[in-house]
Amino acid sequence: MKLFVAILLAVFCHRTKGDAVSLPLNLNAPIMAHVNMSSIKTYIDKNFNERLPALIEKDVRQMVISEVERLTEHLTITLQKKIGKTVNKTMQTKLNVFSEQLTENVHLSLKQNITEMVKSEITVVSKQFTEKMYKLEKKMEKKLTNELLEKLQESKNHCREICDKREGFYEYAVIFTEPYSYSTTKPVFYIHGHDNGNVTITSKSFNSNMSITKGKNKIILNKEVFLRVGIENKGIHITSTVPITVYVFQTQLHTSDGYAAIPIKFMSTKYIVSSFTVWHHGVHDYNSFIGIVSLGGNINVKVQLKMKKGTVKYKGKEFGNGEIIEINMSAFQTLQLSHNYDLSGSVISSSKPIGVVSGNICNKVKSNYCSHSTEMMLPINQLDNEFIIPLIQTRQKSTVRLLSPGTVHINVHLKDRHYDTRLNEGDYHDLIHNDISVVQSTGNLLVTVFPHEAHGFDSYMMTVYGINQYKSDYEFIIPSDFSSFVSITFCGDAIRGFEIDGHVMKVDKVFEKTVLKKKYITFSYNITEGAHRIKNTIGIRFGLWLYGNRRNDGYGYPAGIAFWKKGD
Repeated sequence: MKLFVAILLAVFCHRTKGDAVSLPLNLNAPIMAHVNMSSIKTYIDKNFNERLPALIEKDVRQMVISEVERLTEHLTITLQKKIGKTVNKTMQTKLNVFSEQLTENVHLSLKQNITEMVKSEITVVSKQFTEKMYKLEKKMEKKLTNELLEKLQESKNHCREICDKREGFYEYAVIFTEPYSYSTTKPVFYIHGHDNGNVTITSKSFNSNMSITKGKNKIILNKEVFLRVGIENKGIHITSTVPITVYVFQTQLHTSDGYAAIPIKFMSTKYIVSSFTVWHHGVHDYNSFIGIVSLGGNINVKVQLKMKKGTVKYKGKEFGNGEIIEINMSAFQTLQLSHNYDLSGSVISSSKPIGVVSGNICNKVKSNYCSHSTEMMLPINQLDNEFIIPLIQTRQKSTVRLLSPGTVHINVHLKDRHYDTRLNEGDYHDLIHNDISVVQSTGNLLVTVFPHEAHGFDSYMMTVYGINQYKSDYEFIIPSDFSSFVSITFCGDAIRGFEIDGHVMKVDKVFEKTVLKKKYITFSYNITEGAHRIKNTIGIRFGLWLYGNRRNDGYGYPAGIAFWKKGD
């Protein structure tokens, strides 16, 4: 604005009441010589400064022309009064030249300087805006409540869940690890189809194409798929034309268990392994095991062992605690390692994504008969740091194993007491769970639960995933020949909006735990075999676990999980 005024003040003037005008009578002199530069300021302030904003919004040149024409007319009248006669042609020509030159000079100056003027104004406004936003941000930080933070996290995970559901899971790689009995154990797939479609199941020894229906599909495989210790070509590749959920199940009259398969797209390159303390070190059937399936060719795999005693044999060599077994694996090749001491805390890394399964061939926690226990391990990049341990119906107590891939501080909130503990990389901590427990950690954990034997029912192994990986809608399959239950966990103030197969859920047992004004809830529900859907109609995200009993047997695994996307 000041720049524009300066330009105009430098080229013309105006006579106001009481002003003295010094205008030579030499009409042949240039027009600029007749201009009193000080006398025009009042006119400029009144007629230009007030209109300058309009120059930016309208056509600049047209505005300048209009204003110059007015000034030229004013100068003409002033000259007429001064010389006392009509302006002659020579004077009029000079006035016209003056008008044209003034128009071009002012317009050119505006074109050259308006950008700098606007930049200057933007800089000032931007600085003021930034300062205001900074103050607002600080003010908002103080006002953000825990409830708002939860809603922000909920939105993030809800988006992840929607993306997962939209994309679906069409491809899996799985293995059947060594069973208690090769002759009497059946390898079974329970495949939940989100729609009717076709599934291809391939391995080194077979290739099968089949149609599947929406809902439950049970497929019994040949027993040759079971692994033995060492390297084999027994990885199973599953692809589908529709989204599917796959449960891998080993069933035997008195020793069964299974796991929810992790889709290939979420398998990764680093794992920490969980199993359980071996009950009988002198009997192979109780051994702790690690099973690995390769997803591609030329994959370098390293297994860093962790164990209290003994050695693991591989290709005639013995490897002790802390030592590394390194191998190269081809596509869908498998490796099984076995040891008569617990392998919990062993770390597996690879050059490309792989799948890892671990557990015990047949084991027990406190008493009764041994039973198979197995889970597909979550990769380290799929772990979480806050957990609700679910109610396990018919089991008063369970051992929960917390495994850490790094150094962490852990808060454990049991049903009736609280304590803190610390874990270093590769270490684990066991807690005794009864009805409801809450675990919070400064770093991510792998959490598995082993229900204690009771009422003639055996133990099993079940992964517990974190509250940030809950979903609001699950479709799943309950296996046949068991008395089965589901357990639900969530954060909230009341049980609302839960439906099973389109009907309101009638809640059985409910347990609550409040930690720092945040309420954690778990409850169970009896359920029949077959395909089911449990959802929350008001969008509450919850964890869901499937488990069941029969005489001298038991099974358990998660219904599903909202996997972390890459970059989350």
